[in-house]
Amino acid sequence: MSEKIAAGLSPVEIMEGCLDRIQELNEHIKAMIFVAEADALDAALQATREIRSGHRRGPLHGVPIAVKDVIEVKDSPTTAGYRLFRDHVATETATCIANLQAAGAIIIGKTNLHELCVGGHDNPWHGKVANPLDPDRGTGGTSSGSAAAVAAGFCLAAVGTDSGGSNRSPAAATGLFGYKPTNDLIAVQGVMSIAPSLDCVGVLARSVRDVRLMTEALAGKRLAPSASGGSKTTTGITIGICPELLGAHVDTSVDIALATMLDRPEVRTVELTFDDREAFVAAGLTILQCEFARIYRNAIEQKPDMVGDAVPSFLQGGIRSHAGAYASAIEIRNGVRGRFLE
Repeated sequence: MSEKIAAGLSPVEIMEGCLDRIQELNEHIKAMIFVAEADALDAALQATREIRSGHRRGPLHGVPIAVKDVIEVKDSPTTAGYRLFRDHVATETATCIANLQAAGAIIIGKTNLHELCVGGHDNPWHGKVANPLDPDRGTGGTSSGSAAAVAAGFCLAAVGTDSGGSNRSPAAATGLFGYKPTNDLIAVQGVMSIAPSLDCVGVLARSVRDVRLMTEALAGKRLAPSASGGSKTTTGITIGICPELLGAHVDTSVDIALATMLDRPEVRTVELTFDDREAFVAAGLTILQCEFARIYRNAIEQKPDMVGDAVPSFLQGGIRSHAGAYASAIEIRNGVRGRFLE
């Protein structure tokens, strides 16, 4: 689409197409919970003028992007899919979104999600996001609306957050690429926190190339250059394989692609043990629940009628965990992290 814009296609035409699809389909898909129609059209018109006057900012200039509704965009609501926050309107824009806008991207609106990023698939206030590939199926979560918005053609890419699979799961369900970068590569200032030591801003898009363009824009810096298509690395690569983490059924084409990649002469594999996977998974849940409880316990307990049924049970897990359990979970995570880095 960027190439078409460079060749003369108006961002206004692209934006109008996205808005038409939202108007036609969103009632059933429920991907968008706020659409900034007037502002998006104004920004598309401004982008058209800038590009045609020779001031194109880059490949994202004039491109419609959707944003998960835990990330602040000035003058737009930020609700985290939670009724108590329904009247909250952002007075500032999150650093990562400001970077994205500086690159010329246009925010078309905010996307649906699991309530407070921990509720069930069916948001009690905005409904369950339907999978555009098969309306009878869901999208995973918690960045459900961001994935569905891209898959439905409501935008060309979307911004989500990932504290435990929340970008990757919906991407897998909708045929997209979901990216969780290294924590803090993309700034989290202006992002509503769920679990501070886990929270991470990332991208949902249709290709690795799109993910890269979006990530560089969100981070406000270039990433290390990637190898050109088809070229072989001269230094080689070592891949650690943990038998304890294998075993999930995958499509035959994935098996073939993986086997082909591992068979290349510059690829070396080493087998690593992953001791006590169950304890590691449990530690991750403990961290998530404890940090969530610290932030939201008071608000939820003071107005329990403002929250759906799924969130309180998740909250209770954090309340029941004592300080020692949290410290132990952090120790387990740090130990595993150290072994993986080694």
